[in-house]
Amino acid sequence: MATLYLNTSDRATAFNSITRPWLPSDRLIRWERFKGWGVVEPPLGDIPELKYLGFMKYFTNLFTHKSWQEFKVQGGTISGQSEHRHARCSKMQVGDRLLCYLVGASRWIGVLEITATPYLDFDEKNRIWQDNLYPSRIPVKIILECEPEISPDVKPDIYKYSVMANIKPSSWGTLFLGSLNQWPVEDGTQVEKLIQDANAKPVSRPLPPRAYSISGYQTVETETGVLVTVPSETEASGVIESTEKTGTEHTRVQLILSQLGHAMGFKVHIPASDRSKTYEDKRINEIVPLVEQLNLGLIPTMMRVIKNIDVLWIDDDAVVGAFEIESTTSIYSGILRMADLLSLQPNFQINCYLVAPDSREVEVFNQVNRPVFTKMKKPFRDSCRFIPFSSLTELGPDDFVSFKHQKISYIEEEFSESLIPSDV
Repeated sequence: MATLYLNTSDRATAFNSITRPWLPSDRLIRWERFKGWGVVEPPLGDIPELKYLGFMKYFTNLFTHKSWQEFKVQGGTISGQSEHRHARCSKMQVGDRLLCYLVGASRWIGVLEITATPYLDFDEKNRIWQDNLYPSRIPVKIILECEPEISPDVKPDIYKYSVMANIKPSSWGTLFLGSLNQWPVEDGTQVEKLIQDANAKPVSRPLPPRAYSISGYQTVETETGVLVTVPSETEASGVIESTEKTGTEHTRVQLILSQLGHAMGFKVHIPASDRSKTYEDKRINEIVPLVEQLNLGLIPTMMRVIKNIDVLWIDDDAVVGAFEIESTTSIYSGILRMADLLSLQPNFQINCYLVAPDSREVEVFNQVNRPVFTKMKKPFRDSCRFIPFSSLTELGPDDFVSFKHQKISYIEEEFSESLIPSDV
């Protein structure tokens, strides 16, 4: 049996004497051909008996530069996923397609077609990827491929896609928090066209350093004895930006969070080393009243951790919000402080937020969902949410008055994104 794809605009030609209900135009439909072999291209002419199998589906498939090269070395015939995604993999059908997204570069690098039923393989002899076994295996073939250096950017075209219908423009990165998110067929065909056009008129553009840095980890022990897996120094260096650019950005976001907390009626604390930092020629402590001494009644070890968190909101001598801003350092530095905080007192009720540039949302998600953090007594992702810079930097000086008497839950609903995978 062979699989072929018909566009319903060719319906009159394809169906001949076959009676089928009318289907929406411009949708690809998967059919199974019972006689003969090979793929029939339009115009279809006289076709043997066809059986309708339903719509072909598109799913995202995330690759790092390293994992894509490893995929290619083994022949480009097996795509792998983590074991916990196998339930989702098993629902895929032969003929469905995977849109390959390059993490760290936000580019489309290929389209794969599923050629057989997904399966589990835990045999180390069949390992393909160095950093992870990825035992949920999807047999595929490469339909379209684009060299990473000439591959098309996801933006700005993504704003035109129907998959963005219910997503804020600044939150487009949530579409790539993990693999196997289903996309509408019309969006999938647009991605295919982008790759075809990029190959037809290639323009070489170097990949950003971060595209090469989403791999390579080492295990370290924190000050409180918690073992965590973090990027190696060489890998982490790829995501560090210039101090001149991001130092000011960090201070700006720290100031906005301080102003926001103060407007909502909370006391605000920032590390002593940050209080004299200036933004637009004014120190933060000249713009917002700040708490200099913390009286939280916590053990000394915990106090050493909490006093260095970028922004704290305090209500009745209790921390109600903790914010780590990560613009010039690797994401894991903020996660370590938060994880230490929660590990020291697992029952400590606190809303934690990682605040970072929109472009680093995928990195935040991947780090928070590493096994060491998901296996805590209470998984770190359950206590922490992501706030993109854009949701804060859009606020103007006159906007803060509208937040008077708002509760901390308002931040969760209006500014932050969940870091819990959709399949958990």
